[in-house]
Amino acid sequence: MTRHFAKRATATALILALAACGGGGSGGGAGIGGSGYKSSGTITEFGSIFVNGVEFQTTGSVFEIEDSPGAQSDLRIGMRVVVEGSVDANGTTGVATRVRFEDQLEGPIPSASTVSTDADGETKSFTILGVPVTVSGVDTTFVGTTFATIAPGAVLQISGFFDASGLLHATAVVNKSAFTPNATVVEAKGTITSLAATTLALRVGNATLDVDFTSADLSRVPGGLATGQLVEVKGTLAADTATTIASTAIKLEDDSFNEGAQAELEGIITSFGSPSSFAVDGQQVNASAAARTPANLTLRAGIKVEVEGSITNGVLQATAVKLREGSLRVHATASNVNTSANTFDLLVAGQAVTVTANTSTEMEDKTSSSNLSLATLGNVNGR
Repeated sequence: MTRHFAKRATATALILALAACGGGGSGGGAGIGGSGYKSSGTITEFGSIFVNGVEFQTTGSVFEIEDSPGAQSDLRIGMRVVVEGSVDANGTTGVATRVRFEDQLEGPIPSASTVSTDADGETKSFTILGVPVTVSGVDTTFVGTTFATIAPGAVLQISGFFDASGLLHATAVVNKSAFTPNATVVEAKGTITSLAATTLALRVGNATLDVDFTSADLSRVPGGLATGQLVEVKGTLAADTATTIASTAIKLEDDSFNEGAQAELEGIITSFGSPSSFAVDGQQVNASAAARTPANLTLRAGIKVEVEGSITNGVLQATAVKLREGSLRVHATASNVNTSANTFDLLVAGQAVTVTANTSTEMEDKTSSSNLSLATLGNVNGR
């Protein structure tokens, strides 16, 4: 058995994490090509940029980071992006004309709150702006902070996916500057559920945020605010425990796919009617004619999938639905180290598992493929 590890390492001697298996390109045969193609998902590798199993060439691509011009170097594995461009007939390579990143939430963990850790020590939970967030020591990428050091008072930028309960599963966490009352910028994207002259209620996941837009720039909301709109709110808080955002700017969001567009979407099944009719990250899917990977995949609310197909009448007509696998952790001694091939074996339940490190693998505790030995004890995170 061979495992190709593509994300990061964390632990006493070695942790390797797979970025995102369970996918592997855009179907087969003719693949997805031409104009009107959009892929929404997390970054799993660099070199070029890998999203939803497709390696996109980015020479000449336009990068947009939080509404501002950016570069590929601004991005990290685990960040959720939207890629526009085309995919070659092989279904595994393509060209990105535009790559856009926006977080799902940004703000402080209230200083008066707690950060809880599960019994296994694998996940932590906390709230930001009243929205529940969970991070994983295996699946979440951390920038400027670590799983171990996340604590109340930290200001974090969260990229990830909401589940049906409104819990935000973080795939990337970026530490921001320390909180300053009435100055630190906070951000939230959600749906307006009620509207008054200068205030509104914003539903983010299943949480409701109060927003005062008395002084907000509304130039990016053509026609004015209305209930039911999907918007991004930026603003400040009087304290890190405050419950009202004093908005400085609101912009209209449109996360939908264009009619007739070829689409690939990674996300959690947020509502489930049947195996052929469900929603992923709020996007309705018709999977009645979709091939499933694995073939015995049982669909249900709460699992993460990758869906590909085309948009008809606002519904993603799926040709393929793939399970996006979770992670595993293995604690074992390395053997048969091959520094030339960057491989080594671990004995798991009596079976040798070959681990392959690549250019996206990060080593910690001064471990590298060149100094692994038979005595190296490794905690291996993978899929």
